[in-house]
Amino acid sequence: EIAQIYGSFPNIIYEIYNEPLLTPWSTIKDYAQHVIPTIRSNGSPLSLIIIGTPFYSQDVDSVISAKLDTAIYGNIAYTLHFYAASHGDELQAKAQLALDNHIPIFVTEFGTVPADGDGQIDYESSTKWISFLSKYNISFCNWAFNNKDESASALQTYTEISNLPWNYPQVLTSSGQFIFDIIQENALQL
Repeated sequence: EIAQIYGSFPNIIYEIYNEPLLTPWSTIKDYAQHVIPTIRSNGSPLSLIIIGTPFYSQDVDSVISAKLDTAIYGNIAYTLHFYAASHGDELQAKAQLALDNHIPIFVTEFGTVPADGDGQIDYESSTKWISFLSKYNISFCNWAFNNKDESASALQTYTEISNLPWNYPQVLTSSGQFIFDIIQENALQL
């Protein structure tokens, strides 16, 4: 349905099967082999389609021995999710292994805090992850652009999202300011 409505827009990115938990890669792959042709045939022949990976989209290395053929499925990538205060060198090693095996990665969710979305910002680990992503030109999306009362939120709880530009420093949380600075720094490098 989304492909039928928005398929002609070149900036639409599809993410299929978000954060599979106990689902093995073989099942996810089978699902993708059925869903991707439907998306392609309904108006999105060139759009990027991002495929979830096992265990909250952390086992991106599980794709290595059975990745989808881009000659058949087109413009695809595989999802990696991480929270800097919870996921460090071990998860980065999985990502590195996937990259070494020519697995395209897109980080569709990451946080600067623990995986529960709250707690202290881990600036050191966040910076290390951003450096890793930058080194390999991996696109990323930060969790969460909202005003929920948790430290992963980019906006202060009092922020009226519809009434105030989000880049005003007074409405950004510490995590929001950290991400805003990264976005600005990357934009200046273009």
